[in-house]
Amino acid sequence: MNAANKSNREGKLHGLELLRFILAFLTMAWHYYIFGPALGVVKLREVGFSAFRYLSFTVEIFFIISGFIIIASAINRRPNDFVIGRVVRLAPCLLVCATITMAVGAMFGVRASFKSYLASIFLVPLVFHTGVDWSYWSLRFEITFYFIVFISLCLVDVERNIFKIALTIIIYDVFSLFSPGFLGFDNYLSTIIQYPGEKYSPFFAVGILLYLIITQKKINLATASTLLIACILGTIRCYQEANRIAQSLSWPHASLFDGCCIFLAIFGIFIYFVTIRGNPRFYSTYSRLGKTSYPLYLIHQNVGYTIFAASEKRFAPGFDIRPIVMIAMVVLAAVIANLVEPALARQYRKWISSMMEVVRPVHPRALKSKIGDTE
Repeated sequence: MNAANKSNREGKLHGLELLRFILAFLTMAWHYYIFGPALGVVKLREVGFSAFRYLSFTVEIFFIISGFIIIASAINRRPNDFVIGRVVRLAPCLLVCATITMAVGAMFGVRASFKSYLASIFLVPLVFHTGVDWSYWSLRFEITFYFIVFISLCLVDVERNIFKIALTIIIYDVFSLFSPGFLGFDNYLSTIIQYPGEKYSPFFAVGILLYLIITQKKINLATASTLLIACILGTIRCYQEANRIAQSLSWPHASLFDGCCIFLAIFGIFIYFVTIRGNPRFYSTYSRLGKTSYPLYLIHQNVGYTIFAASEKRFAPGFDIRPIVMIAMVVLAAVIANLVEPALARQYRKWISSMMEVVRPVHPRALKSKIGDTE
């Protein structure tokens, strides 16, 4: 079987694998060249190219990818198997990256709390507690989305109810948009973490609906109308997020037109990468890059900031070390993803499988997923 046929059989979306690495790398560039210098945690000059300021919206594209891939991986899957797959996907890298972050911080006198470390390595507490790295904030929303999909698996046939799941998320976002503090969640969680919870839900819904349209070819008035509503909500959320960032970094106020342009760029980037196939000879490279994106996202921020501060204090280099640190982070993330994480993942799968044997939620159709669990 050649690489192209194998790719089609497994349902891998290689364009998204490549996109995830690009997004993780651009997130690192945002933190090193814009966010860090603007906050003063990086004593290096902020880049003057204004377009760099929009690199903060890479996370929204990550959420669209999650909506697209996770709903695909849940189809015809047992709830227990879904949980095992999610934990095995997230937890081993978190254990390695959180440990490295704690160790590097301790070496240079930047100590994270042990409570934050425990929240990081046990995964679920990240919904309610910050982790050892600032970048972990987005995992709160990933885990919440996984929980929604898990509950759906326990109650219904997900494949027949994909549209309803997306619609439910959209209805919730509409209520939260026009009723601040809806159900009290935002008021409670805003005291725990600075990122408002509801502002990212439309992006998951967009990913789910695009899965229906692109993969399952379910193009009808209901799907198209609901996608349009999700895109409008996403535009509003981009506008709000742009102004939240502008306020925190003392930048000029963003307009609703800015929010529209940002969302259109996010949407267009996703559509391009989800539809390209690329050269089959590079599929394994795309896969490795996709694996590297997760540890790169987890480990780059606080470790990088610590290295910059230590370098400035102890060595005072006469040149910009950010490109060197970025290359080092990519290499470290690749080692974690391709050498360390696979061995840990096998152990995690054994442990979690044993634990999940205690409870077996009934699934309407106990078949394995047709699309590879790549997210």
